[in-house]
Amino acid sequence: MNETLQVLMNRGSVRNFTDETIPEKTIQTILQAGMHAASGGNLQPISIIRIEAEENRRWFVEQNLQPFIGTAPLNLLFCIDYHRLKQWSKAHKAPFVMDKSFRHFWISFQDVIICAQTIETAANALGIGSVYIGTTVDIIPKLQKKFALPKGVVPVVLLTMGYPTKPPKIAPKLSVDAVVHREQYQRCSDDEVNAWYDEKYANRTIPLSDKHREQILSVVRETEGEEAVADVEQYLQSISEVSMPMRYFGLHYVANWMARDNTDIMDILYDNGLIWAHRENHPAD
Repeated sequence: MNETLQVLMNRGSVRNFTDETIPEKTIQTILQAGMHAASGGNLQPISIIRIEAEENRRWFVEQNLQPFIGTAPLNLLFCIDYHRLKQWSKAHKAPFVMDKSFRHFWISFQDVIICAQTIETAANALGIGSVYIGTTVDIIPKLQKKFALPKGVVPVVLLTMGYPTKPPKIAPKLSVDAVVHREQYQRCSDDEVNAWYDEKYANRTIPLSDKHREQILSVVRETEGEEAVADVEQYLQSISEVSMPMRYFGLHYVANWMARDNTDIMDILYDNGLIWAHRENHPAD
């Protein structure tokens, strides 16, 4: 493999960093790489808040985000930015609807992620480790206040970066056969799907405790109703280990909590001028 493929094939998230600062020239190089990322219409509705001051890094930890954010020498907060484009358009009396169009939002979100991934890959190529922090979605208003983001600048993801204390562990991934469909979507049997995930996770189950049982049933009760509880309870009585999907959606990324704040997030987008996210269009809580 050439060097680019080696970087891509051997990437892994890094959560432990040395105290070595990243040279300014190196930072500028990886940021320049990000500016060359693909962008819908080449509009680049993106802003990046560069965060290095210790007090600002520690602030994330105070918001109950992961503690390693405070030890990373560089954090990049990637944002959708309609403020700059709107200012530019209005200066030329051009009609502007990016903040009123879900279509623009859809592409803008892609642009931000593509830019972030380009920077992440460039950093890896230069020996800099990183990890994405997606839970910034839980503190969008706080981020906007803390970093003086004007209306129309919406934080999407944080990239925490630094030199790793040890080589990253490469996480197992699904096989190409599991993900890639030729010409059209190929429906598969439960056995085929289970085989793919068993290969990925190597059956990393954990013992089913009474605490786990109680939490799982509580989540099912809230998300699927009382009728589903009896079926799941019977299933739990037949097993002694918690499967990976049950670990993910019953114990870790708990389904009831993940779906609970949809309306709050839509309100935040609406308050940023994205009028397609109007409250009247929200489903009832």
